[in-house]
Amino acid sequence: MKTIETELSGILEEEEKEYFGGTYSFLERIKLRGIGSPKIIYHAGIPAFDVLNEYVENESSFVSFEVMKNGLILRLNRTQRLRCVGTRLTDLAAIKLIGYKIEFKRRGWNDLPNRIVHMGILEIEELDGSHCTFRIFTQNFDDLLRFFKKTPFRGKFSYHISDNPTKEDQKELAAFVAELGQ
Repeated sequence: MKTIETELSGILEEEEKEYFGGTYSFLERIKLRGIGSPKIIYHAGIPAFDVLNEYVENESSFVSFEVMKNGLILRLNRTQRLRCVGTRLTDLAAIKLIGYKIEFKRRGWNDLPNRIVHMGILEIEELDGSHCTFRIFTQNFDDLLRFFKKTPFRGKFSYHISDNPTKEDQKELAAFVAELGQ
């Protein structure tokens, strides 16, 4: 991932836009049904983002993605401390989305069935072997799935729903997500 310097407003400089293939036109954005993703939680793997996570506890780092003609831009916001990195689409080896089923029991109404929703883990792997991971809220799972099913990610994106229970280190996340849903 290449660290990107942006203007204070978050706009990329012209040479950065050129490096990532340029931006989509208005009509191209409509055909793609947008070029941005919902916010997800950054977990690990990007040194420029890890610097912000070193000294402050109990803060979440939110990341959103923006697709360009030959690039993927990641924008991190951690309590108004902003960072931006990007990678060319040709440098991506794989984008893996793993969904985990969570069953919500609805309170108060005995005749309502339990609801199955998904939380997930997103892994982005580059050709140089580096990879980064993100955690996905249940309310953003479907939108993120739609984002990565777009044409620029064909051949690199894979997705599956795990039948296994959440792993040990993810149980706290599952409890947090379940708490949000109640």
